[in-house]
Amino acid sequence: LAQGPVPFWHQLLLQSEDSGGRSLSVEPLLVCFLAGKMASLSAKPFDIKDFAKTSGEYKNFVATMVIGMEGHPKILRYDLQKLVRFSAFSVLCAHGTIFGDDKTAIINVGMMLCISIISCLVICLIYMNNFSDLKDFDLKAMDRLAHQINSFVPFCLGLYVSLSLQRWWTLRVAALGKVFDSFCNLAMLISCELHAKKWTDLRTQVLKYGFGSLTLLTQAARDKEDLQKLVDQGCLTALEARAVQKHVDLWQRPRILWVS
Repeated sequence: LAQGPVPFWHQLLLQSEDSGGRSLSVEPLLVCFLAGKMASLSAKPFDIKDFAKTSGEYKNFVATMVIGMEGHPKILRYDLQKLVRFSAFSVLCAHGTIFGDDKTAIINVGMMLCISIISCLVICLIYMNNFSDLKDFDLKAMDRLAHQINSFVPFCLGLYVSLSLQRWWTLRVAALGKVFDSFCNLAMLISCELHAKKWTDLRTQVLKYGFGSLTLLTQAARDKEDLQKLVDQGCLTALEARAVQKHVDLWQRPRILWVS
């Protein structure tokens, strides 16, 4: 890189002067420029369109589904008219619901049904010789208990839904939203200030590290490690992936790319 009539570092120094002739910091630009040159040697070229591709949509009875980047189906939108007409039971076992994605709810309901059936059978066996005694069985205490529980459940359910939405929105705005906004602002500033063709590698490298940090942040939240995916997408080279892999803490890895 230093061969030629004018050394490469001297060209970069001249390019980093502002309109007043004052010299700006060269080290960050030099590091990003060299990293962009090295990343251009990767097997797959980086293409921002890979991160803007929309997955194919398909519809079930009342919902429109899309396939995420991890291959999991997600609910994109509902048909509100059908949902109101046929109630929520029509999508009870669809993807994106607690019954479709997690079998715990179904198991709990099944266990309650089994307990009820067993209790009924035991009572029938106890009074098998004289079912007429069941007419005098006192159920007032059970009715009062059921009434109290039924009046208490709506408040618990409303509180649960409110807390779930509040936590989700806080995570979206206070955590991920700030990271996304910072990445977009940084990309916009670099594209506006360094818009010349000679800075193409620098702008591309910033996009690579930005998308790579977002992917690493998602992997850390899911406690899942897949650096090969970043190499295949062109965000990192094999050498950079090995350097990131040395950090065992998954939450530390997204910061490495921002520091770079």
